Amino acid sequence: GFGSVVVVLGKMILGILTERDVLRAAAEAPDLSNTTVKAWMTAEPDTAGPDFDTEEAATLMLSRGFRHLPIVDASGLVGMVSLRDVLSTRIGRR
Repeated sequence: GFGSVVVVLGKMILGILTERDVLRAAAEAPDLSNTTVKAWMTAEPDTAGPDFDTEEAATLMLSRGFRHLPIVDASGLVGMVSLRDVLSTRIGRR
């Protein structure tokens, strides 16, 4: 029921591993049991703060071609929004 996971070390976000990354790995790697998450994750992903507005989030995700946006504050990772979440909120469905 989820399309991505954020890879963290303490408060630091190292990367994000998405469904697309896993599909790319499955297509390219001969044996995924010997492959690390680090090899296929997107390192240093874009992030947003909790006060980022939905229009900014939608614009960022659509312009950069991704569907999941980690939300961070001074304490580290606090959540994740998907493009579906943002667009649903913008059109008034939840």
